[in-house]
Amino acid sequence: MALASHPLLALLRLHQSLLIDALVADPNSLDAAIRMNAEVVAALTDLLPYGHPIRAVSIAELGRLLCVDEPATNNGEQMDDFPPRGIHRLKLAKDTLERAVAELSIGFGESGGEVSRRVQEDLGNIRNEIELFNGLVDRSRRRVQ
Repeated sequence: MALASHPLLALLRLHQSLLIDALVADPNSLDAAIRMNAEVVAALTDLLPYGHPIRAVSIAELGRLLCVDEPATNNGEQMDDFPPRGIHRLKLAKDTLERAVAELSIGFGESGGEVSRRVQEDLGNIRNEIELFNGLVDRSRRRVQ
């Protein structure tokens, strides 16, 4: 099935690209970029088989966007359910990056290529960040007790 026959997907990818470009000027557009990328991943998951290179790269893009530091939000600003915040966002980033590595190894061979190498670096960093977060939570719990 040719992707060219799905104009909505092409428009979603264009919108995603524009939102990512807008991050430089407006870091608060990160959540919108993540939501759009998740829609693109959902569409590609429906259209393409597991391990397809385009699908794998799109999942990697989503995981890498989830790794970006969250912008500070106003207290009065209503929070959406997706993307999650705090440790839940970090865990979703880790899960998404692990999924990307698995699909990249199929789409680009066992090593997964350059994209896989970068995703694995991000995965190592996010795992370290989760460990650090868990260590801080454990220490604060011990102080309370």
